Amino acid sequence: MIIKGPMFKKIILIMMTIFIFAQPSYAEDELVLTKQEQADLIRFVSGNTIWTMFHETGHALVSLFDIPILGKEEDAVDNLATIIMLLQENDQADEYLKQTALGWFLLDEFSDIAGEELNFSDNHSLDQQRAYQTICFLYGADKQIFGEFAKMMEMPEQRLENCAYDFDRTLESWDRVLAPYILKPGDKNLAVKIAYGSTTDALKPYKDLLQDSQILENIQDFIVTNYKIPTTFTLKAETCDDANAYWDAEAKQVILCYELMAEFEKLFIFDIKQAIAQGVY
Repeated sequence: MIIKGPMFKKIILIMMTIFIFAQPSYAEDELVLTKQEQADLIRFVSGNTIWTMFHETGHALVSLFDIPILGKEEDAVDNLATIIMLLQENDQADEYLKQTALGWFLLDEFSDIAGEELNFSDNHSLDQQRAYQTICFLYGADKQIFGEFAKMMEMPEQRLENCAYDFDRTLESWDRVLAPYILKPGDKNLAVKIAYGSTTDALKPYKDLLQDSQILENIQDFIVTNYKIPTTFTLKAETCDDANAYWDAEAKQVILCYELMAEFEKLFIFDIKQAIAQGVY
């Protein structure tokens, strides 16, 4: 069973304060953002960071609970991250999911312009596929709320017809496999720890953002209040020399690299610059 968790109600205001003073942080150009653009940037970085951490937490749960997966695990935990955020049932989480879908589209466009070839052998689905799958689940969960967004993102009508079924079946599947691990009244849980690694001056705004917004702490709270954890593990943010996030099964750590948050910011700046170049901004 997938249980509703923290609502992330405090994240926007806290992040706004940080980024107004931190911007421009890791973006390597002279583009000056308006206050509205700063707010949009915060929303974009927030949504993509939170979804990514729920994705990697999904890997942790699969590993710790030894959950059998039919198909690609990456696709399965993509779906789990989206479902968890959808079940928050609040406008902010919904907006973060829209930003996640947009992020996959922007990454695809950025990679294409950079001349990167599509990696069909990767264990992840292609960026556009991950974007459309996210949108499909949003629409499938509530077409009244997400119908206009799906239309704006040019989601094919034929695909939309099956989205409610896909969402319901996937939700039911995750409910079944997680049901044995739900925390019951009276259960004593093991700790999920939080750790923040040192960083460079250029990446420090992202560390500050994480600490003040308590993204990791919100996810920690979601885990320990909902699931009976068989062993202690850590949610850790650190400098990696790579824009990445991953589950380290040996160390029992979910790692978020500060560089990945910087990469989200770069994608946002890239989107603005593309719009300016095309004369639509």
